[in-house]
Amino acid sequence: MPVKAMQEYLFKPLAMFDTNFNMVSPIPGDRAAPHGIGKDGDVVLAPMALNYSSQAFRPAGGAWTSVHDLALFLQFEARAGKLEDGKQWISEVNVLARRQPQIVTGLDSAYGMGLGINQKLGIQSLNHSGSLFGYNSTIYLIPESGIGLVAMSNAEQGMGSLEVPGRALVYKFLGLLFVLLLAYGLRSKLRRI
Repeated sequence: MPVKAMQEYLFKPLAMFDTNFNMVSPIPGDRAAPHGIGKDGDVVLAPMALNYSSQAFRPAGGAWTSVHDLALFLQFEARAGKLEDGKQWISEVNVLARRQPQIVTGLDSAYGMGLGINQKLGIQSLNHSGSLFGYNSTIYLIPESGIGLVAMSNAEQGMGSLEVPGRALVYKFLGLLFVLLLAYGLRSKLRRI
């Protein structure tokens, strides 16, 4: 039943047509095969059968998707539960509740309902990562600006490399914000002279 509910009430309204819970044939057509490190240290095709063991732990490892569909979901999160046409599909209160810290994970980080939450210089960023044997994905979102990032890899060792662009996005945004604040402050001072 939860699988049908997700398909009907989330994936379908968001037009996430490349997303499903079918591990045997995750996404029809063009899809990436899993890769890992072989016994000689080379990158090799990884057997998909290793991932079947995760079915018992769903929702972990449950949804198979594409970069495009994950970007649609991230946009939905950025719009606080509104569909592309502006219709409120999930209440803003419930979407924002996911962003409230539930477990403290560091000085400026916590975990909400399915989302990592970071605070840097008063700016909140959200993230979530997923992985199975030979697959990794991550999303980052700065809700205040609507700027987000989706990254996926079909290599076992790819997770670390996916974290870099997300963190760079956050720091780039903070740097840009700092530059804008400096420019605004300078312009304000020039007006007073």
